Amino acid sequence: MYLNMKSFFLERKSSGTNDRESSGTNDTTKQKSPLQKNQGKEKFSMIDATIDTTTDTATDTAAILTQLIKEESDKACEHFLSLELSQQEELLFLLEPQIQESLLLELARKKQIQSSIENMKPDDLVDLFQNMGIDAKHEIWNALSEEAKKVTKYLLAFDYDDAGGIMTPQYVEATPSTTVKKTIEIIRTNIDEVETIYYIYVVDRVGKLMGIASLRDLMRRKDDTTLEEFMTRDYHYVNQDTDQEDTARLLKEHDLLAIPVLDKYHRLLGIVTIDDAVQIIEEEYEQDMLHISAIQSEHGSKSYLNRSFLKHFQSRIPWLVLLLLASTFTSNVINWFSSFLSGSTFLILFIPVITSTGGNTAVQSSALIIRGLAKNELSFKNLLQIVSKELFVALALGICLGTLIVLLGIYVPPIIPLNEGIALGISLLFIILFSAIFGIFAPLVISRFGFDPTVIASPLIATIIDIVGLSLYFSIARFVLKI
Repeated sequence: MYLNMKSFFLERKSSGTNDRESSGTNDTTKQKSPLQKNQGKEKFSMIDATIDTTTDTATDTAAILTQLIKEESDKACEHFLSLELSQQEELLFLLEPQIQESLLLELARKKQIQSSIENMKPDDLVDLFQNMGIDAKHEIWNALSEEAKKVTKYLLAFDYDDAGGIMTPQYVEATPSTTVKKTIEIIRTNIDEVETIYYIYVVDRVGKLMGIASLRDLMRRKDDTTLEEFMTRDYHYVNQDTDQEDTARLLKEHDLLAIPVLDKYHRLLGIVTIDDAVQIIEEEYEQDMLHISAIQSEHGSKSYLNRSFLKHFQSRIPWLVLLLLASTFTSNVINWFSSFLSGSTFLILFIPVITSTGGNTAVQSSALIIRGLAKNELSFKNLLQIVSKELFVALALGICLGTLIVLLGIYVPPIIPLNEGIALGISLLFIILFSAIFGIFAPLVISRFGFDPTVIASPLIATIIDIVGLSLYFSIARFVLKI
């Protein structure tokens, strides 16, 4: 009645952490020499000595256990099973996905997999399940109780990238007429079964969320006070199909420990906690860094050392091919103006200056816009305001840098005539103006169509500026010099 009593949920005891890591490698077990077996025993002893509750130690232990699984899988399983259930869960989520899979398959072979997963939190179990191969999924599924299968199947029905895909069904739920005394009893009885005790979700008979009561407010009230007398009716929530990044952003912006997930009828489905938000933000940051560096990202990508040669190649070759093809247009631009350049060779000497300055200007502008979009400070609706501000900034930058390049041209080797220096400075001014405007337009337009603005990565934007910038450079110089 009170603790998330939905017909499709089973409340289960759970303990441990909610860490989620998603990378790994797959290795087969090999026969070892006596010396290698002794080395395995030493590693086995090292694990015994390093088990602790601190994150750094747990991470080190996971690294040692990873190596031991590759070399001494039987002993690795034996030691893993000797740990407390909370330590098993923590260690399991620190392992790379394919190492997780190898360990779980080995546990399944020994008919001991159920003890390691039966008490796992529902959202953690779903995360684990989604990262496994077919064989491991089959073993995990067979090891679950019928009630646990219902919970897992329910959570798997939601898109992984939406709030419904990362929520947990373990929360404190009560009716509006529940008294403070009764609510405290419920929390005390089920404290190990819920994800957080800091919010009590007040629902009606059909599960519609009526309000939220905080633990702080609860402890301030008299025992006979009902929840409806002090619950908050104006609360933040997300829908089941809200993007997980938007969900994490709401938690961060409003400084919440958890946020409810509702369906279209305003019924409570689950909650997303702050630890899930932190994980999402970390994954988003990692993906953005890869996009900015023109590297393909994928869900559940492995760490650098555990990634295979083929995976490294596949993630980098598409963008490099695209950039290579785009760069050939730069050669075409130079070839197009070859007759003009034959009589103005000084322009060739300053090509690196022009392209790098234009590229750097565009990257600066795009970085500021991407940051504003990520923090919800900017949107496509602000386009005119952004353009007007950036025009003035770019004009000031262009005048400053254009004057500097004229002075450098006429006083610093290779020394060029004043008229050629002026042509160079004017060209740089217009290139900076174009680069700044392109740098703000590109991410705004991409975001407007629902794509990740970081795909306009630094290498790509620099390549585009090279092509357009050189065309502007040669055209303006030819106009100014009247050649």
